[in-house]
Amino acid sequence: MAARLAHRGPDDATLWHEGPVALGHRRLSIIDIEGGRQPISNEADTVCIVFNGEIYNFLELSKELRAKGHRFRTRSDTEVIVHAYEEWGADLLPRLEGMFAFGLWDRTRQRLFLARDRLGIKPLFFYHAPAQFLAFASEVKALWHDPDVPIELDTTAIDQYLSLQYVPAPRTGLVGIQKLPPAHGMVVELGKGIRQWEYWDPSDVAVRESRREAADSVRRVLGEAVKSHLVSDVPVGSFLSGGLDSSVVTALMAEAQAAPVRAITVGFREAGFDERPYARSLVERYGCLHHERLLETDAAATFERVVDQLDEPFADWSTLPTFQVSEAAREQVKVVLSGDGGDELFGGYARHRVHRLENLVRHLSDRLPGTLIRGLVGLYPRWLPGRASVRLLAHERTTALALKHAHGFFDSDESRVAIYGPALRDMGSPDERIERLTEPFERYHQRASRLDPLNAALYVELKTYLVDDILTKVDRMSMSHSLEVRPPFLDHRVVELALSLPGSWKIGWLQSKLIYREAFRPLLPEKLWQRSKQGFDIPAAEWLRTKLKERAEDLLFGETTRRRGLVNLEEANRLWSAHQRGDRDYQHRLWALMMLEAWSRVVDRRREGVRLDGSVANRVRRA
Repeated sequence: MAARLAHRGPDDATLWHEGPVALGHRRLSIIDIEGGRQPISNEADTVCIVFNGEIYNFLELSKELRAKGHRFRTRSDTEVIVHAYEEWGADLLPRLEGMFAFGLWDRTRQRLFLARDRLGIKPLFFYHAPAQFLAFASEVKALWHDPDVPIELDTTAIDQYLSLQYVPAPRTGLVGIQKLPPAHGMVVELGKGIRQWEYWDPSDVAVRESRREAADSVRRVLGEAVKSHLVSDVPVGSFLSGGLDSSVVTALMAEAQAAPVRAITVGFREAGFDERPYARSLVERYGCLHHERLLETDAAATFERVVDQLDEPFADWSTLPTFQVSEAAREQVKVVLSGDGGDELFGGYARHRVHRLENLVRHLSDRLPGTLIRGLVGLYPRWLPGRASVRLLAHERTTALALKHAHGFFDSDESRVAIYGPALRDMGSPDERIERLTEPFERYHQRASRLDPLNAALYVELKTYLVDDILTKVDRMSMSHSLEVRPPFLDHRVVELALSLPGSWKIGWLQSKLIYREAFRPLLPEKLWQRSKQGFDIPAAEWLRTKLKERAEDLLFGETTRRRGLVNLEEANRLWSAHQRGDRDYQHRLWALMMLEAWSRVVDRRREGVRLDGSVANRVRRA
């Protein structure tokens, strides 16, 4: 299991076992390079930990714990968690500032304590067979190497994936293997089973000042977060895409350190996807050490390398450029800061402006009888844009917002179910399917009732899309190259401040990130503020007709796809043919189907490999 995670920690490997517990660790050495080898124990060897991540306030915690009489053998942030547990028990979690996932064994209480950071930056997966055993790891692929962990496709998770393009927590795509949710702790005690709890949710920050003063607070708090994220015993670089968020982080890094920032940028030959000129303008202003790479990529080969790193069905195609920029960055540094989270906190997507318009319309429509609204919605012409948004007006507000997520790139439940093959068709009634898809979003919308409608939508994205799509992508692609990515926007103090600002201060009718622009306009060249938003994208529609056409045809219509029965091949062929002719752009749906089959084939190979190794592993386990 540990060897399968060598890419996450190539610098050191350790195995440890005692009684009913075995811990394995792969280390990426960043803090206390010589002394921070794991697992780390307390002086009496009654508490032992394996840890992934960084605790940015570990020096302050160490000072506080030393004053209470604790003695340290290392300078590592890992050992601070051990002594913090001795002092405060499970209540240590709210004291930790950083990104982390850990497993801690308490010999005295015969207790395994697992935890994950507030925003879910670092992953933690587990499989529990009640009254038998529990296995946990940073990636699912490690769990596959325990022969007692079953490898079986979860059709409910696949149903969710085909709507969302990712699998929402706690599912993973495989039956029984779960994600520990962000901001959760979990205790497993012999003879007592499992207990989970949530230890943090964004709390209100009093914002009584003017909008100008609030903008100053945003700049100050993010600046402090960037400075704290620079703690390291190895050089720290920056992912510089040329977009606003990575540019702001790079500028704040330049302000916080004396040495030039090592900025890493990748670009495409296709002009519509190349942001290098914008990145250069920031590099010139701050004198960064700029490492630039043009992606002359073999798209098919990169596709295969990316698929091998994804333990779940996952259809966000920005995994490809993220994989490549991580590869380029690792040639220069072990650690980079990123701009992830800026759009989700400050309303950076076009859909956020649409949401503000929908709120205005709904404010008017909520005063009309429901039957009248449903009748008017039915009259809306199919050929006009915005039909999906208009149809949602026929639903109650919370359900409508959840349905917007659930339908994803489909305009209805019917259009999504049309691609279901025999293995997925028996997924319940339409109402049951919709309830299953919307449940996570409705749950978080209900929790966000104290927020204004715009902030409520951002809160839900923070709890769902951000963690299970954006952060999943960044973690898997960066760690596949042994690169640690730190997102300062997701410092919990930045998150709490951002969600406390009125939604109208962030999202305008024609422009997004309003207060953000006020806060950081002096930091960036004006050309960056004037450009349109561009995602970290690839020319997927064109690649499906050229570079990836042959691979796509195999994944969509190959013999294993046919036998598996997840996809309606007739409908897939209709989408494919229309896309190839240029009649319609079905790139999102086709990519989702491709990635589902590509992942399923990886599962097939792993299942066969584990079966062949299982007899040896079982003999070791019995011994």
